[in-house]
Amino acid sequence: MIPASYLSVPSLELDGDHKETTVSVKWTHPSNYGSAANQSRRYRVTLSGEPNRTVTENRITYTGRRPGTPYNITVYTSVIRDPQYNTDRRTENTNPPSVTVRTKPAQPGKLLLGKLPGPDVTVQFYTSDGNVDTYTVNITNKVTGVFNSSTDVNITGNVASVQFRGLTPGVYYDVTIKATSGGIDSEIRTGVFRVATKPAGEVSGLTIDTQGSRWVRVTWSKPSDPNGDIMGYTVKMETGGQCAVGVAVICSNCSFHDSEAPDVSSCTENSTVEKMSSELETAGLLQVNVTGLKPYVSYTVKVAAYNEEGEGNNSSTPVETDQEAAANLKSLILSPVRIGELDISWTPDEVQRGRTNYTVYWERQTSLTSSVYTFVNSTVINGFENTQHVIRDLLSYWNYRVTVSSSTDAGPSPDNTTKTGRTMISSVPVNSNVTDRSEPSVTTVQLPAGVGEEPEGEARLSGDGNECNQQSGIVHNVTGTAERNYTFFVFAKTDGYNGSVRNGTFSTQAKLKKAETKVPTEDTITVDLCTCLVDDGQGEITFAALIVCRKLAEEDCSTSSTGLDVDSYLDLPTWKQFSEGKTGKYRTTPDDFHRSPLL
Repeated sequence: MIPASYLSVPSLELDGDHKETTVSVKWTHPSNYGSAANQSRRYRVTLSGEPNRTVTENRITYTGRRPGTPYNITVYTSVIRDPQYNTDRRTENTNPPSVTVRTKPAQPGKLLLGKLPGPDVTVQFYTSDGNVDTYTVNITNKVTGVFNSSTDVNITGNVASVQFRGLTPGVYYDVTIKATSGGIDSEIRTGVFRVATKPAGEVSGLTIDTQGSRWVRVTWSKPSDPNGDIMGYTVKMETGGQCAVGVAVICSNCSFHDSEAPDVSSCTENSTVEKMSSELETAGLLQVNVTGLKPYVSYTVKVAAYNEEGEGNNSSTPVETDQEAAANLKSLILSPVRIGELDISWTPDEVQRGRTNYTVYWERQTSLTSSVYTFVNSTVINGFENTQHVIRDLLSYWNYRVTVSSSTDAGPSPDNTTKTGRTMISSVPVNSNVTDRSEPSVTTVQLPAGVGEEPEGEARLSGDGNECNQQSGIVHNVTGTAERNYTFFVFAKTDGYNGSVRNGTFSTQAKLKKAETKVPTEDTITVDLCTCLVDDGQGEITFAALIVCRKLAEEDCSTSSTGLDVDSYLDLPTWKQFSEGKTGKYRTTPDDFHRSPLL
């Protein structure tokens, strides 16, 4: 039989140091029981979750293990049952030794450090691969050497975090982190972080020292709580919620990142002023002149100190820049859009220079042909944005000269703006003199047409298709056809507008064809005539007469010694008509004035 001592393994132990992914164990061979037994000895090794392995050496190594994880290893000794016989029958020990070996935990992951907000700082890092029982985080103040340690680690996903309270702003701290599993520590992870400072507090004593219409001088003192070194200031002039002008006061001998530099790039206009750190750290007054402002504008002045955290808290104060004298108008427009009125509008300078008012005054041309204007009236319009006015109760179609001047509390504009315009024509006034006719001849009518007392320029008269431009009070002769009815029109007219029309009527007289005489004898004159009208369209003849008169010396027939007016005489009935029963006057036929009815 094989003695039990031949099969027993005294102990199992770790072979070397703990490794993160490797497990190695070793043991002592059983007591020597002869060369034959030694030569036939084998070891069957079991590892939890792994197939059995057979080795002849007194050690074994497993790789690819999980960090921080315990593994149980059992070793069975196996020898030939009867060494003196050449046989493969084997026997194993029934009480094999076992050992639990743990892999080393992995080193904690990368630290998420840098400038961390304080004074309560949260340190973060990535967790270790494998199993970890605890993490230990140590920090040391690099200035004072004060040491703090914590194992109170919170894990979310693969990120671990631990908080340290009451750290000193602006100070650097060393960090060490280790993971522990089964009493075995990982490799140490190290790092450095800096506790961020607070933004600087508000500046003190912010005032506007002096000012003009386009600049101000801003004065202030260093914040009572700078929370570190002051690296500069920003001075911003805001209006309407927007920064119009900004000045960055920058430390010329400081070292800082661009992200920490005073920044006024958001302002429409910006500039930079450099000062030494000794000037910025002084407890005295700081002054900056801000230019490029606009007159008569309400600004909010904001000043902020910069430390390594960037812009601090703002201090603010209001200011209104001084006024300037008004600027000249850019344009003036006159629009005659309604009868007897002028709409006027003007465009001021883009920059309002003060509390603005406009004076509008207008003059009337004394006559259409005169260059002289007389003052009519004026008015004052308040407010920079009020750039329109309507002048009423003006003469129609008449020239007016309008002048607009602007002024502020600081003074008037250098020049006035003047423009001349003509009002819209209305129509022929009610008191126009329109006459039906004036002593018409056979084919000509005189039409005196006046456009009234109010001068409205030209009037137009129309009759039988004839038109002419007509000045006030001038008689116009219209030639028409005899025995016709006509309507004439009188109306005022401009290039773009006709006034209302006044009209009247007249009729022309009928006209016979011209009579012809033959060679007279001593006592006879033969006259050939036709009792027909020149124009058949003139109507029918209701009365015609042949009038023969003897001319005495240079006298006209109408002034013969009878004293009878020819036209009046034609209105009397003939003797024939009288003898047929008419009463009243009748035409005589004296020797020197012969008239004979033709019909």
